[in-house]
Amino acid sequence: MSLLSKIKNKLKSKIRLSNKENTVEFSAKYCQLYRIKVCGKNNVIKMGRNFRCKNLKINIKGENNKIIIEDDFNANIFCIEIAGCNNNILIKNNVMIVDELTIYNHCNTQNAKIEIGAHTSFFKTSLYNYDNDSSIIIGDDCMFAYNTLVYNTDGHAVMQDGKVINRAKECKIEDHVWLGMDSCVLKNSLIPSGCIVGKSAIVSKQFNERNVVIAGNPGKIVKKDISWVRSSVNDLM
Repeated sequence: MSLLSKIKNKLKSKIRLSNKENTVEFSAKYCQLYRIKVCGKNNVIKMGRNFRCKNLKINIKGENNKIIIEDDFNANIFCIEIAGCNNNILIKNNVMIVDELTIYNHCNTQNAKIEIGAHTSFFKTSLYNYDNDSSIIIGDDCMFAYNTLVYNTDGHAVMQDGKVINRAKECKIEDHVWLGMDSCVLKNSLIPSGCIVGKSAIVSKQFNERNVVIAGNPGKIVKKDISWVRSSVNDLM
């Protein structure tokens, strides 16, 4: 990066807090461009040691929201949008974002949670969690390929006999799960440990078997008793 680009990024970078009741613990030492805006009160943002990000954008509007990012986080583009109250985002140690991760937790969402386990990596991924009291839980050592999506909401209500029948609860991806390119995980789904979700697959239910390949739309088990590693095929020949 040229000296001129560094100067421009420094001028654009800023932290805006609506009042002193908001807390931001953030070191910009390894951050090229950052824009943090917090409106409301009692919101907390805490970054751990060795936080690295080329382009960071965080917008919070509401009260009592919390973003905790543990140590050794490394990202290219990272965006978080929160609008609501009492929402929590926890990202554990050694998470890597190769290209971009965007987290949407707004639409006046209340008491929602997103948790990302240690040593998980994202290429280009979006996480949506809008419904009150809902959660997205991602385990340790997961791998999200290009253009992957976790959509734990329908966005709009479906009614029957005057009651909402499509409310999101928990969407869970357990440890060491690989989501293939263009795959999507929908609300209230469960993917057990050791599984692979195939390219362009749509997961829309809870699976119970570990170490399987889930493919198709809607996703179904197409292979059992598999395992996977991050090494390329060529590395293992």
